[in-house]
Amino acid sequence: MIPWISKAKDDDVAVSSRIRLARNLKDEFFPSIMDDLAGDRVYNKVKGMFDTVDNYSFIKMKDVDPVEKHAMVERHIMSRELENSKSGGIAKLDNESVVIMINEEDHLRIQSITPGLEIEQAFGVIMDIHEPVKSQFAYDDQFGYLTACPTNAGTGMRASAMLHIPGIIMTGQLPNISNTIAKMGMTVRGIYGEGSDAVGNMVQLSNQITLGLNERDIVDNLKSVASKLIANERNARRLILETKASQVEDQVMRSFGVLKYARRLSSKETISMLSDIKMGISMGLITGIEHNELHSLMMDTAPCQLQHTLGKELIESERDIIRADMVKKALSNTKEA
Repeated sequence: MIPWISKAKDDDVAVSSRIRLARNLKDEFFPSIMDDLAGDRVYNKVKGMFDTVDNYSFIKMKDVDPVEKHAMVERHIMSRELENSKSGGIAKLDNESVVIMINEEDHLRIQSITPGLEIEQAFGVIMDIHEPVKSQFAYDDQFGYLTACPTNAGTGMRASAMLHIPGIIMTGQLPNISNTIAKMGMTVRGIYGEGSDAVGNMVQLSNQITLGLNERDIVDNLKSVASKLIANERNARRLILETKASQVEDQVMRSFGVLKYARRLSSKETISMLSDIKMGISMGLITGIEHNELHSLMMDTAPCQLQHTLGKELIESERDIIRADMVKKALSNTKEA
C-alpha cells in the first residue's frame, strides 16, 4: 500500500492534496543553462541543507533504473521532467509524504502531499521545512522568489487537490466549470499535471497565479474552490442516481464483476473500472472496501510501480495477469450492497 495514503476528510471525492514550492539557490544558474559540474554542485548544496534533517533519503537520477524512475512518477513523488535530468535527484522521507526534487525546472521543488482534502496539513509541513533555509534562496523585493518560469515567481507555490469527479464528467459540467475556475486564477489538469489526461475520472485542481498573492491566500483559494467542486460532484452523483439509476448501477456492477473475476487486466481498464467501483462505494452500491484502499490500489497496479513492488521487470502480458490477481485479492471482501 502507498505509505502516505490513509482515510481522510472528503476522500469520497478528494484523493490527495499537495503543496509544492519552487526555489532556486543564490549565485547559481537556473538548471536550464547549468552544465553537469554546476548541477552536481547544486545537488551537493541541497544535500548539505537537508542531510541532517528528518532522515531524508537522497537518490540521484543517474543511479536509478528507468522502471523505478517511472514508478516514482506513478506514485506522484516526482515529475516526468525529472526522469531525464543528468544531475537531478530527490530527497524523500520514508513514507514519501515529503519529497524534494533537485535540478528539475528549478533547483528545488519542495513537495508535501497528504490524503483527502488535508491541504492545511500539507501547508504547515511545507512552511516548517522552508523557514530554516529560506535565506539561501534567490529572492527579489519586487518579484519575490525567483523561478525559471516567470509564472511561478512570487511565492513560487503551487497548491493542488486531486479530485475524483465522475458525476461532473458524466453530466457534462466539466467544460463550464473549468472555464469558471480559470477566471478565478485556477486550472484543471490531468492526474500527472500539465499536458496529461483525466485518467479514471480524476483531475488535478491547482492555482495558476503565484505573483501578487501570499501563501495563505493561495491555500485558502484552493481549499474554497476544491470544497465547492466536492459539493458539485456529490450533487451530480445524486442527480445521476435520480435520473439514470439503472444505467449507472449497470456500469458499476459490470466493472465490479470484471475486476473480481478477470484473469488479465490492462492498466488502463483497471483504473477506469476502479473509478466505477469508487463511484459505486459513494453511491452505496458496493461495500467492503474503503476509498483510501482504492486510491492505493490504483497506484500499486500502475505498470512500473507493479514491477518495482515485485523487484523485477515484466512484459505486458505478465503484468496483466499479476495485476488481475492483485485486484481480485484487494476486492475479496467487497460485495454488492
